[in-house]
Amino acid sequence: MKLSEVDLEILRILKETFTRNGVRPLESDDYFRIWVVRITFYVFLFTLAASGVYAIFGDAADGIMSGVLSLAATFFFGVLFLHLNNESKHPSLILFGLTWLSMVIAFNAL
Repeated sequence: MKLSEVDLEILRILKETFTRNGVRPLESDDYFRIWVVRITFYVFLFTLAASGVYAIFGDAADGIMSGVLSLAATFFFGVLFLHLNNESKHPSLILFGLTWLSMVIAFNAL
């Protein structure tokens, strides 16, 4: 299966976002966006690990931990999709839809 030009562009943006070293958020707006995407990713990973530990050692049916995990996941994906839409030369209706869906889920989890 051959990837289209838009798919290759999205993969390039993701690679730049997660592999660029030495990002200082106060140097430019681009670096600040990358920093925000990375921070929301780390928060999502932390809440995912915490919910796994909580499920092993605590009550797995607790609604608060489930809400925190879904909120962290939807904020991460919402910020990521916004970053992809902003960096892409070819805006995608699918990305716009996923961004909207992520934000709606995040606000309903509150």
